[in-house]
Amino acid sequence: MSEDRNKLTLRVGGQVFGGWTAVRIKHSIEQIAGTFDISYTERWPGQTDGWVIPAGEACEVRIGEHVVITGYVDKTALSYDGASHTIRVTGRDRTGDLVDCSAPSQAFSGMTFKQLAEALCKPFGIAVYDETVDEKKLTVSQKKLGKKGTPPKSKRVGGALPKAACQNSESVFRILQRLAKNEGVLLVSDAEGGLLLTRAGRAGTVPVPLELGANILAAEYEHSQANLYSEITVKGQAAMQDADSAGGKFENWMSPKHTVKGSSAAGSGGVRTGNSEITRYRPLIIVAEAQADARRVKQRAEWEASNREAKARTYKATVQGWYPGADDGDIWRINSLVRVKDVWARIDEDWLLAAVEFNLDAAGSRCSLELTSPKAFEELPELPKPPAGATATSGKMEKW
Repeated sequence: MSEDRNKLTLRVGGQVFGGWTAVRIKHSIEQIAGTFDISYTERWPGQTDGWVIPAGEACEVRIGEHVVITGYVDKTALSYDGASHTIRVTGRDRTGDLVDCSAPSQAFSGMTFKQLAEALCKPFGIAVYDETVDEKKLTVSQKKLGKKGTPPKSKRVGGALPKAACQNSESVFRILQRLAKNEGVLLVSDAEGGLLLTRAGRAGTVPVPLELGANILAAEYEHSQANLYSEITVKGQAAMQDADSAGGKFENWMSPKHTVKGSSAAGSGGVRTGNSEITRYRPLIIVAEAQADARRVKQRAEWEASNREAKARTYKATVQGWYPGADDGDIWRINSLVRVKDVWARIDEDWLLAAVEFNLDAAGSRCSLELTSPKAFEELPELPKPPAGATATSGKMEKW
């Protein structure tokens, strides 16, 4: 086992900084940019010129030879007294700019989701990869390990989006996130400065299981019904409400409708379904993010119920080190499937690795893992094919 594989380095302006004493790096399926917070503390060495790290500089963070962050230093902080000094550096992946910065006030039509993402990300120098259509993208680290790209389990059509627009002051991330829900894709950083359009489980399967009594140092299992409902109604955006003043009552909203078999209160107001675990009255109404016909609202309602039940169970585990195995394999990666064996939680099944936090402190190197059911991030069914004439080549963005 090579000691270099556990070495964390920060490269800024051609200079490599190492020997960090405290590290926290987090990646998550639910955040578009990975983050890092690293610090170095020592007694006064008499020479500090070599530790000047300007805020705003481009940087790269590696664990051994594995790239985990490619972005910018957000903040550098110095604290000191008569005996010691501490240098703390925090930052994010390049895709963090998509969260902070506003999208141009433009309308778009005839563009695929990837084309739109590329147009919005280009000014930031961020490349876009769609592994739901193309072959699976490998990181530099995975290429060095000799891994091969694999075709997706099912190809996404990638048809033209309905005509839409970037709202005033809306961030790039918000517009992409809003449309990604209907496209059924996840937005994550590829750790190398690019944006990855992906789906749950596309990072492969971890060869080593998480097992209580073996490699799990601590664990936490939670089952919550806080976001479950007895009925879920999904409505299209084209809706009208009519009040009968004489009868003193409101009629149902007019929207695309479809009745799901077994629903407790199906009607003209939309699609109604619910979570099987909820027996008391708990209704939820959702307005679709984009135009939707009857078929689409039915799909969205069924997906919403299934997705919420999947997210009701979460599992957290702490393991020693930053690698699943003892060999020179890959580090823990989000969006991977891993077998969890825990007799206390009565679990023996495959879970999705939704978040990974790499930690280093006085207790050594550890990983905090957050897992959920693979169904928690399953995509919506495919959108209907675009009407004739709405081709990808005709895509354009127009200023308001």
